[in-house]
Amino acid sequence: PDGKICKIDVDSGKISQTVPAHHMPRAIILSPDGKALVYVVESKSDKYDTDLMLWFKDSTQTIANDVTPVAVSDKAQYIYYLNSDGNELYVSDSKGESSKISKDVVPSAGICFNQSYSEILFFTSDAKTYISQKGGEKEKISSKLMFPLSLYEAALNGLEFERSDEIYRLPSRTLINQSYYSSEGELYYVDRYLDAIKITSDVSSTLYTNGKLICYIKDSSLFYTESSDDASPEKIAQNISDFVMAKDSGDIF
Repeated sequence: PDGKICKIDVDSGKISQTVPAHHMPRAIILSPDGKALVYVVESKSDKYDTDLMLWFKDSTQTIANDVTPVAVSDKAQYIYYLNSDGNELYVSDSKGESSKISKDVVPSAGICFNQSYSEILFFTSDAKTYISQKGGEKEKISSKLMFPLSLYEAALNGLEFERSDEIYRLPSRTLINQSYYSSEGELYYVDRYLDAIKITSDVSSTLYTNGKLICYIKDSSLFYTESSDDASPEKIAQNISDFVMAKDSGDIF
């Protein structure tokens, strides 16, 4: 039997709109503005098992077959999905024109988006970190795993997940012009040219940031620096085991 995805009016509690979904829709993902919807249904074609559908501007269309949706941006400008094996990353527009961003992707290591979904950060099986902007080709920012510090900030203030615990939508406008923490305990600043500029190394995982300032422990000492391409860390205390930083004021305890 055919299925439906229903939009509920919160005030009245009644169905205000329905989206035809053809038999057991699943993996439903909504754009932040609520105007675009992607979902998976059993395929009507004998060639495929499933179809990835887009609902936008009150019409539906098939975007791809036998894939897993990851995210959809406002106005369905960027629709991200993985192939059936889960190791190839693609992006499509609202017309169904798709391009491959990368192969050898490791989704379980984490996929990060900026606030508008125009930028995506991901990792490959050889432990390298890449960014794709506005549906363009991938660009390597590091030959090691690096995570945006805004991910730490978001974790402290209610991280917004997409489909799973490995897919994040960060509160920052962009994934560049901010600091990163590497899997080897290093701090970097990634500038607008996607160059990773090292700030320091041997940093413990105990660190805080409010987006503009970073505070961290290194060799049992507490350091404090701006998040910038010319960051100059200063030691402010010794024999420190733990600390917290106030998000708004930057006060440290």
